[in-house]
Parts: sequence; structure tokens; C-alpha cells
Amino acid sequence: MLRAIPSRRTGQPRYHFRRIVPAMLRPLLGKTEISLVLHTSDKLVAREHAAALYARTGQLFRTGKMQHPTKDDLLALYRDLIESYEAALKAQEESAAKVLEAERAQHLIEKADLVTKQSTFLNTVLPHMEGLLKGLGQLRHTLEKREVWAVTEKQGLQNQITTLCSLIQTSLPHNEDKPDGQKSSSKQPRSMKLSAAADKFVFSVPSKSAGTIKGTGKTVALFTEAFGDIPVHQITGDVVGEFYDLLSGLPTTHGKGKVTSPSGRCQRS
Repeated sequence: MLRAIPSRRTGQPRYHFRRIVPAMLRPLLGKTEISLVLHTSDKLVAREHAAALYARTGQLFRTGKMQHPTKDDLLALYRDLIESYEAALKAQEESAAKVLEAERAQHLIEKADLVTKQSTFLNTVLPHMEGLLKGLGQLRHTLEKREVWAVTEKQGLQNQITTLCSLIQTSLPHNEDKPDGQKSSSKQPRSMKLSAAADKFVFSVPSKSAGTIKGTGKTVALFTEAFGDIPVHQITGDVVGEFYDLLSGLPTTHGKGKVTSPSGRCQRS
């Protein structure tokens, strides 16, 4: 009843319906079997079509056996069977085409809806993205400026340490060469305090520039604020290291007020 024949073009099975014509009806129909192409490679669909054709051909054979129609009448019934089968196939193909067209239309609608949603989302997010990019640019500019500030602050700290070390070296007493036969005193001279050394070796020296005087005044003021106005000989390497650590932890605005020399403060008082 159901026969699969491979396609010459694709190699896939194409199903055919086949049924033997009863011997008494063969002279009227002029054939020994009825063979029709089912136009499908799906076995389940082919079985459905074959079952429908089996029922129609069975009705044709019963009519031929019981009513004894003429040859023309039996052939007319056979042509009706073929035409109805072809009409059913055509209707099925049209239905399948319409279903496919409807699915494509639904796909296009869903795709258009998705594009609309994406466009709405982009229109909503784009201003915020532009603002975010602008903020990131400003942040980058700020970080670059802070890097410059950090380098400047580091250089300023180094200058203050250099100034303090120079002031200490200048104010320390030096052993002078004694004449032969003269004994040096065992008592070491006492060093002056930091403010006095700054006043003597920097603030009171006319050749010192205004920048040197200002920087020295700022360094001495910060050191005195932290450690007090101690004698110069007590300012050791450890003290200088602590002073550097202290300067590194101070805010950049600390000590930016106007700094005057001790001699200037004494004159105003």
C-alpha cells in the first residue's frame, strides 16, 4: 500500500500509494493497479494520505462490484477520485504556504517590535552615556592634575628638607686650627637654637633672595610647630626623617599663609 522510492535529485525517499485493482474491474479500468505519488518525504504524512486514498479506492471497488457500472461510469468515478485527491493536495499546499507566510509575518512583527524597543532604549540611555563619558573625561583630567600636584608637593618637601639641612650645617660650630703649643678647650661651644640660626644666617643676610628667605621661614615655622625651637645640634638624622614623614602627611594647604622671619615679628612687637 505504501512504497518509498528514493529521489534521483536529493536521494530522499518519496512515498507512493499503490493498490492492486480487483481482477473483475481490471478490464473496465484498463489497469492492474492504482499508483499515485503522495508528494511527501514524511512517513507519517504519507501514511495519512495513503489511508485516505485506501478508503476512496475501496469505495470505488465496492461500487464497481455491487452496482455493475459501465466502463465509462467507472472511469468517471476514478477520475473524480484522482481530481478530489489532487484538489486536497493543492488545498493542503496552499494551507501550508499560508501558515508559512503567517509565521514569516509574525517574525517580521516581532523583529520590528524588537528594533523599536532597542531604539527606545538607546534614545533613553544615550544622554546618560554621554554624561558618563564626560564625567570620565573630567575624572581623568583631575587625576592628571593630581599627579602634577603630587610631583610638585614632593619637590616642595625635598626643598624644605634641603633648606633645613643647609641651615643646620651652616650654624654648627667648626673646630678651627689652633696655634702650635696652644691647648684646645675641652668644653664644646653650645649651638644656637634653630630660629636664631635662621635669623643669623638667612634672615639677616642682605644677599639672600626673597625666595630663599620665604622658603626658610616656612621650613623653620613648620619644624618649630612640630618639634619646638630646639638647638641645632639636637636635630639629628632621625629628627630630619620624622620631619619628612610629618611633611608627607600634611594637607597641601597647611602652612600656605604668609610666613615672616623672627626678626620681622620682633620688630612689629
